[in-house]
Parts: sequence; structure tokens; C-alpha cells
Amino acid sequence: EEFGPVQGLDWLSGRVVRLQRTAERKVPNMGWCPVQTLRPHPVLAASGEKPYFYFVHSYYAQCEDLDDTLAIICPEGDEEPITAAVAKNALIAVQFHPEKSSASGLKLLEAFCRWTP
Repeated sequence: EEFGPVQGLDWLSGRVVRLQRTAERKVPNMGWCPVQTLRPHPVLAASGEKPYFYFVHSYYAQCEDLDDTLAIICPEGDEEPITAAVAKNALIAVQFHPEKSSASGLKLLEAFCRWTP
């Protein structure tokens, strides 16, 4: 929470958490990470079983309702998973950059454009 507690759009319950710098983790987290999908979703399914996406971030969403967490990453050396994607009803949001994620990102963007929630 870069600027302290701030009311968001209230589409999801939870908070935004700053990544903590450790000996193994640099902040911002930059680079390619395999994404582990926690439940099926047509937008993420288009990119394959365990796709790699490109990340550049210092914060991540921590959902109050774990059912809202769609996918995670577990960077090497991290004990806790980091939210990579969330979905609820007609909402899907990703932490990574699909436009910088090569073929996996293009497949995701195409699936998003075709998605009818």
C-alpha cells in the first residue's frame, strides 16, 4: 500500500501488498515466471498448462476470498506464492504484462478478446 490505506473500486476484497526484498528476491520483480493456474478460466487456458509470462512489479493483490485468486507465481527462494491473476464474475486482471509475454501473451490477449463472460 504505497500511499497507505485507500478505498479501491470494491470489485474484489483484499489489499495490495508491497513485495519484500530478500537475499533471493529483488524488488521490483522483473523477468519471466511460470504461472500456476489454480482453477480453470477460458482466458488463461488459451496460453497452455504452465505458461511463462513477463513480470515487472513491486506490489501484488492479496485477495481476501481465495476463490478470487486465479493464478500464482512462486519465484525461486520465495516461501509464499504471489498472486499473478484474479478473476471474479466478469472481471479478470493479471499482474504480468501480456503484451511483453511473447506467444503466451498474444494467446491470452486473443482469448480475452473472444471471452464472453
